[in-house]
Amino acid sequence: MRGPYEVTIAGAESITISSIALGDVYNLRMNMLEVIEEIVTIGTSTGMMDVATGPSASFSNFQMETAVSFNRDIKEVYALDPRVNLAMDGSQVFCGGQHARFNSVTLDGVSQNDRFGLNTNGYSTATGMPFPYAAIEQVSVELAPFDVTYSGFSACNINAVSKAGTNQWEFGIFYDYTDENLIGDDLGDDGIISSLPFEDTKQGFSIGGPIIRDRLYFFAAYEDTESPRFLAHGYDGSGNGVE
Repeated sequence: MRGPYEVTIAGAESITISSIALGDVYNLRMNMLEVIEEIVTIGTSTGMMDVATGPSASFSNFQMETAVSFNRDIKEVYALDPRVNLAMDGSQVFCGGQHARFNSVTLDGVSQNDRFGLNTNGYSTATGMPFPYAAIEQVSVELAPFDVTYSGFSACNINAVSKAGTNQWEFGIFYDYTDENLIGDDLGDDGIISSLPFEDTKQGFSIGGPIIRDRLYFFAAYEDTESPRFLAHGYDGSGNGVE
């Protein structure tokens, strides 16, 4: 919940809440300015009790910006949770030992899953995230939550929340490049690694700010990736991946 919010209670001082982070519970404390002689509470028991929705983890905007994410993917952030395991190639995420096909990925509650089962990364796009990394403010991972509002998965629900503009202008730009000459080719006594010529580039920008201060904001982000997709691997001279 993005703020700021001003909470006012009769007989107490007003308090301003800047925002409430994803998955957090805010404890509101108020200083009463008047002496209260009596408090009367009227209500009935519903016979219900709170039930834990299951283990979860939340990652703030600060953690998103300071995390080491070479591929600019939220997987590299929430995979820091010990209950989440990221595959060696970085494509699949295993939650609590479950296969990656049983996960669900949402952006602001909207499904971003691989509907047809054609991709190994679990996203609706084959080359990476279907939304820019710079546009994500917070991420939460819920492992098999017991809640009827969730459906379509049995491992974990990964929910990303997009950024919103503020009264402060902000702008970001990045460019990343690598090719076969910028990777190691010597394993010492284990031999030499050879690679076909390739180029891998990532570039993008983000901008946000106020349209009407304290009332209307905007935030936009764009990312573009051009990378090779190697279809086969093997030892040097095996001919794998060569026509």
